[in-house]
Amino acid sequence: YRALTPNSCDLDDELTRNGVFVDGVGDVPIGNCIWLKTHCPGFAELIGKVNLRPWYPDLQHFFVDRLGVTSGISATECVEVLRMLRAKGGRRPSEILSVAAVAYSSIMSTVRIDP
Repeated sequence: YRALTPNSCDLDDELTRNGVFVDGVGDVPIGNCIWLKTHCPGFAELIGKVNLRPWYPDLQHFFVDRLGVTSGISATECVEVLRMLRAKGGRRPSEILSVAAVAYSSIMSTVRIDP
């Protein structure tokens, strides 16, 4: 994708139509992709998405700004993931803390606090 980005006007349409290739997964529709800034393996899968960051670490601008891949999660999604983890039980506290850290990071990146 890096080599094609500056040269192809049709690349955006092609990826929007056919999805982004992710090794071991296949073509993933843009709507099922996410770009998580915080490292939390498995988190994207909990919300039914594929995190592109591990596969394409240098292409955030391309995927987020140009193709519109979501770069954060909503508070509602965070709450749903925490509920899922609680319902499944048997989760390590570190796993729940990782989810909470991603939620906090995502929410704080979109919230502006005036002094």
